[in-house]
Amino acid sequence: MPGFNARQAGDNCKKHLFSSEKSRAVNLEKYNPVFDKFFADLAAETNADYPKLLRTDGSIDMDAGGFEFSDRDKDRQTLADCENFFASKLGQSLDQWKVEHPKAWGVIAEKAITAVLYKVLKNDFLVARTSIYDDYVNKVDDVIIDKENGSIICGLNKLDPVEGAGPDRYQEISKTISFGGAHLKYGVQLKDGKLLRRKLWSLPAFLLSVNTADLEKILPDIDRAGISADELRVVSGLVDSMREQLLVLYGAILTQPINFPEIMEELNREKEELLEKYGEEEWSKTSEGRSWSRRHGQRALAIKLKKLSVTFDKIKNILENLKSQI
Repeated sequence: MPGFNARQAGDNCKKHLFSSEKSRAVNLEKYNPVFDKFFADLAAETNADYPKLLRTDGSIDMDAGGFEFSDRDKDRQTLADCENFFASKLGQSLDQWKVEHPKAWGVIAEKAITAVLYKVLKNDFLVARTSIYDDYVNKVDDVIIDKENGSIICGLNKLDPVEGAGPDRYQEISKTISFGGAHLKYGVQLKDGKLLRRKLWSLPAFLLSVNTADLEKILPDIDRAGISADELRVVSGLVDSMREQLLVLYGAILTQPINFPEIMEELNREKEELLEKYGEEEWSKTSEGRSWSRRHGQRALAIKLKKLSVTFDKIKNILENLKSQI
């Protein structure tokens, strides 16, 4: 997309959204049993409205009916390969990694972010962890879906699947933007109140982060009835961060004039030319085809981004109403 520079977006993200904090809280793994129960309850509540959507860990169930992918066995092997890679990078056996991984600061922080978002937004938004495949492969951790209009936000946590609180993820967000937004193979969509399971492209993605001090404050509240002032403050901070990212990361896209019918007519004409030139099986594999896919994705992403201010305003209103009740 003209005016968009992925490297500059990444640099801006690193400058504005990452702190230099290095300390990490200790003994947070004691909260894992709390999270096990919390996500089991979350899944039960969500599945009551959307049957068989979530596993007991709160993630989208890639084995549920509706995902009719012929290469699902290949996806399972990809997951096994990823976990072996994560373990080997840390010098651990796979069994060791499976024991130690849930104790990592980053993993617990990821769970806490999803948990507080769910507690605050569950009446108006579907909040879930992505499928394990989309977590490992597509680097998306959470989905937040407006139950009323179907708008989708993808959350990428500022964490690393190998090292927990590892390297900054700003390179990933800039790459995601340059390719037209986030992609979910095991995605879900709400349309007219009905749940659809399908691949999704060109989704707005934002980095979600919590610091150690805030993490320590909200962890004792996770399994308590009601919503604490600290939980509201953390969610408010996440929303403010997403608003900032909308300007910092997506500003070049948002400022481009969009005449969607005209753009789509041009892209469709170009696609027809590529199909005629290369054929149905090969056109998307060519450099021209990949360029077309990227530009198409960026246009679709721009349309969705322009609608997000309404979503953020809705969340802010929810927060204000909840604050007035404390």
